[in-house]
Amino acid sequence: PAEPPPPAIREVWPTPGRTRRPEITDPEMQSALASGDGFLITAEEVEAGETDGRRWLRLERNVTITRDEATLVGDHGIYWESAGLAVVHGNVHGEERGSRIACDTLKYLRYDDIAILTGRAAYADSSGVLTASRIEIHRAEDLAVARGNARALDEESGSDLTAGLIIYDFA
Repeated sequence: PAEPPPPAIREVWPTPGRTRRPEITDPEMQSALASGDGFLITAEEVEAGETDGRRWLRLERNVTITRDEATLVGDHGIYWESAGLAVVHGNVHGEERGSRIACDTLKYLRYDDIAILTGRAAYADSSGVLTASRIEIHRAEDLAVARGNARALDEESGSDLTAGLIIYDFA
């Protein structure tokens, strides 16, 4: 019997202060990397390796990162275990507690709690939409920094702001 998929919506952001290293939990299939704090990466194909003593996972097709209440999905990726760095490419999109992201490439710094979205980057929540060439989401500070052709559409006020740099407080 097939194993059930992870819950549809889980938190992609790590718990602040957690620095526990993940470990491969399914060594036979090499299809998942997880840690005891709910961080999980799955893909249809996973290649594990080591370079200069640093372990990495190369992820192909249906790359999914989940944690608590959020999910992040993309086509391809790589994860450097000791750095807690995931880079996901191609049709990247995610959801967490009513907010959504989309971009071409996402770099996720797990231990710093920062996501960097590049290429048609977008962040949306119940109050509006933020788009830019690059968006840095700093979860601990509840803010997003949009750079390059940044645009913020606020549905509540009806405002439409365009600038080179927009700092958005989503708290």
